[in-house]
Amino acid sequence: MRADISWDDARSLLEERLTRCGINFPLDSFWPRLEAYFEAFEREASGLKLTAIKSRGELIQGPVFESLFLASHLPSEGPCADLGTGAGIPGFIVKIARPELQISLLEAYPPRVEFLKQLAQKLKISGIEALCCHVGFEGKVPEAPVALARGYGSVDKFVLHAAKYLKARKAFYLWRKDVEPWKSEILPLKLVKRLSLPERPVELLYWQAS
Repeated sequence: MRADISWDDARSLLEERLTRCGINFPLDSFWPRLEAYFEAFEREASGLKLTAIKSRGELIQGPVFESLFLASHLPSEGPCADLGTGAGIPGFIVKIARPELQISLLEAYPPRVEFLKQLAQKLKISGIEALCCHVGFEGKVPEAPVALARGYGSVDKFVLHAAKYLKARKAFYLWRKDVEPWKSEILPLKLVKRLSLPERPVELLYWQAS
């Protein structure tokens, strides 16, 4: 990942975007952990086969901003489960911003799971677990009333897996509408809200049990 900006500049950029959107997270309280996450992500991205993000600026303005936008709309109850978290996007970032939430990070690629476990231990973050599982195929899948994800492949698959395997009553999806299909209108959860993210080809979709 290209170091096109400093982490101080990254913080300023993120603060500016959050302020423009009216998201009042106390960045001072969790920036050290967020920066530590960034540094670990940058260091390990290649080995974890995370090559889609090319620069720090892209990381901040894309996945990180989207994750914090999601975090600002999540309910206070939990626990939550992040399906296909990769290296913790959005779940690990959500947990840093919303430490009161209990979050399970579900990922099929073992090295990423180990990365998340070690990072949570290093940063002394409690109330989070990383589980190696391929939802719908193998591995332990915890039940969670709230499901969330980004880049799960398609809206249909996310909603079906959230309802069927997690028994989720609420589901929040960062839908990259320029690349991810959405075919079926008959799904086990009802779409109750969709929010466009400023300057991003992304919508936050909120699904709920009838």
